[in-house]
Amino acid sequence: MLQILQTNTINSTPWTLADCILRLGPRLAKMSITELAHQCNVSEPTVSRFVVAAGFRNYTDMRDSARKEKLALKSSGFHIPETKLSLVKNEPREYLNFFGRELNRTMTDFINNADISLFDQLAQAIHHASRVFIFCFSSSRLIANIIQTDLARYGKIIYVPSTSDEQVIEAKQLRQGDLAIAISTYGYFVSKFSATIDIISNSPADTALFTQNPGIPETYLFKSVYAVTKTNNPITGSYILLLATEFLVRRYAETIGDDR
Repeated sequence: MLQILQTNTINSTPWTLADCILRLGPRLAKMSITELAHQCNVSEPTVSRFVVAAGFRNYTDMRDSARKEKLALKSSGFHIPETKLSLVKNEPREYLNFFGRELNRTMTDFINNADISLFDQLAQAIHHASRVFIFCFSSSRLIANIIQTDLARYGKIIYVPSTSDEQVIEAKQLRQGDLAIAISTYGYFVSKFSATIDIISNSPADTALFTQNPGIPETYLFKSVYAVTKTNNPITGSYILLLATEFLVRRYAETIGDDR
């Protein structure tokens, strides 16, 4: 829904529906399509077309998704146990101390055990591919933007489709010699957008998964898996992948970039 807000004109029909749905949040789980259409001042067929274009099978699928998001709001949304998350309200200093210790532990583990050859393999794969596409969602988009922006300085153009619809369209255009990279910090993108992942997996392109969670069940769908850590780090994983990405693009710049 946030992607739709970002890629549509304010007050257009898609923008209005996305804005309305985001404002409703978990309450959407109890609303009928008729109620949502009335709330957004559109027709029921307009809602139906919108939810399909947004990547859901139908309205019920979207409503079920809202229900699941409500159940997993704290534990999954922040990737942290509720007992620790409650410290933010009750003991904010203790929370910061806890998070700092966890961040220091996982970052140190990454630094001490990083497989440099893995980063070189990915850098070379990016370098030699005729076209490189990155597919991602939510916070992983920051990772993709860093790779795209930094490597453009060295003449390597990376394509990052921004919406779910664009991802499907570009996934269907993959051809021999392309490299399709899925970035999924924890595995949510791979499981949530399984239809898009299936298209990528069945394409003639080389496919790769870039993650900090080696335990993602769908790793078999990719020809190469670049897991930058040995275990999943649910609390600090996004920070680890960000550090790994910064190292990747700088390694590319120093070992490949000057040769272009």
